[in-house]
Amino acid sequence: MDKGDDQPGETSAAIRERVLRARTIQTERFKHSKLVHCNAMMNNKMVRHVNTARWMQNRINYWNSR
Repeated sequence: MDKGDDQPGETSAAIRERVLRARTIQTERFKHSKLVHCNAMMNNKMVRHVNTARWMQNRINYWNSR
């Protein structure tokens, strides 16, 4: 929480829960990789692949919801 900010920040417990969920997702994503274990280890090609796949899935979901 910044000084002068009246709004409470995210609790440590909430941050921990969010981090643990992210780690679980990353563990599943990279379960078949021997070299990559987390998002930070992804190279540019891998990031583009994930982002393209996510974009395509969003488009499919959009058109299926119409």
